[in-house]
Amino acid sequence: MFDMARQQTALHSAYPERSVPRESWFDRQGVKLASPVMRRLRVRTAMRTEVVEPVNEQGERCLRCAMTSCAKRPFDVREQLRREGLSNELVFRSFALVREVAQRTIGQRHYDVQILGGWVLLNGCVAEMATGEGKTLTATLAAVTAALAGVPVHIITVNDYLTARDADEMGPIYRMMGLTVG
Repeated sequence: MFDMARQQTALHSAYPERSVPRESWFDRQGVKLASPVMRRLRVRTAMRTEVVEPVNEQGERCLRCAMTSCAKRPFDVREQLRREGLSNELVFRSFALVREVAQRTIGQRHYDVQILGGWVLLNGCVAEMATGEGKTLTATLAAVTAALAGVPVHIITVNDYLTARDADEMGPIYRMMGLTVG
């Protein structure tokens, strides 16, 4: 009796001793949902290769420069950004420079996720990040790049305490890049 019920719920396969279970409604829905998930995964991988890798390559060049030449580089990037606009190459160069300045001034280096967050912010979108992922450090990438390009930038937080804390913590980065913090 058990075999009879099993045969009714299973499809026939090429091998008579092996039964293939019938695909349920949930399985069919899972296949439909898998394609958008895979699409998002491909987009995420493409973003990582299109944004993070060029920033890392530019960062290799920044690592080789001395501290005195690193202090002069923001002014070169500023001139190029104001002359040519926010081209991808200049944005990657600016991100790499901000990353290196952050490492040298406050001892914090931007992770790849933070570089993607900065890219999203610079493109006028909202980046959702969990607690502890470094939203304050992420904002430095987009803020410095936009400010160097001549766009007025204001970073707003929810209360006065966070404003003062963020200005104190990230102030050395902004000042080394030739910007003011208030």
